[in-house]
Amino acid sequence: MPELQYRSPVEFPEGWVRTSSGAARHDPKFAQNVTFEEALRNLKDELNLLRCDGAVLYSNFDDIAYAAKRSKRGHSEGVGLKIRMGDVQAFMACDKWYTAIQNIHALHLAIRSIRMCEEWGIATAEYMLSLFDTRQAKASSHVAEGEHGQPEWMNILGLGATATLNDANAIYRHRAKIVSDDQEALTTLNQAIESARRMLS
Repeated sequence: MPELQYRSPVEFPEGWVRTSSGAARHDPKFAQNVTFEEALRNLKDELNLLRCDGAVLYSNFDDIAYAAKRSKRGHSEGVGLKIRMGDVQAFMACDKWYTAIQNIHALHLAIRSIRMCEEWGIATAEYMLSLFDTRQAKASSHVAEGEHGQPEWMNILGLGATATLNDANAIYRHRAKIVSDDQEALTTLNQAIESARRMLS
């Protein structure tokens, strides 16, 4: 069972666009009557069902899991969540909602959706999480051949051993948008997808 760790202050993924302070959504019906303890338990339950290797929740609350000790630092109610699953190191965040409880609740719903994609046969959970892997989004060309026992093109695209051509094409389209202004990274990504299409078709 993966352990959910808690850290403060809040951290967000590099390049992630923050919600402006006056634009946080206030909807009292979203996560209505959910307490900190329930929001954290729901998130932990989803992470357990996801079968990830570990996770860290970042917030501006010290001792967030302990009501008697919980104290806030900073103004942001946003939360960040790092998840390890196999070779994937996903980093997702939410600050759209008015309270940290609602933002944690939103993350738990996102993890549930990722799980459901695997359950319904749409994509593996590892593939879905790879879309939030900030290391892979940069399409680094410095991955050595054979690292993790896979060819370089699989490492560049963040593909696991069971990946399909559809997985490779979806990852390629997503990452090509991210690195469109970086010619070197785009060239590396293009070479990787060409190799994937040769090997997986």
